[in-house]
Amino acid sequence: MERILENTNDEVQVYDTDNVPLNELLGREMTLSRKWNGYYIFKLKSDDKYDSQVFIVNKTTKKVEWGYYTSLGMFAEYNGLEVTPEDIRIALI
Repeated sequence: MERILENTNDEVQVYDTDNVPLNELLGREMTLSRKWNGYYIFKLKSDDKYDSQVFIVNKTTKKVEWGYYTSLGMFAEYNGLEVTPEDIRIALI
């Protein structure tokens, strides 16, 4: 299911995940890690140069959604506060 991320100046689309467990995602290496407006946003390291999937997790509900780097990832880089991957793991476990 697709939705538009609220409180943004641009249309940032996010999608439901395919039931990927949060702990599985948090156990992998991250290359982008930000927090923004009640969310943690991160990209997993991949050998696939075309992998553009970025994950977004609500801090309260811990619901995992995803978006593309070209919208969600770039939005996070410009608007999000940089945090360490460890900060995200501690907050969401």
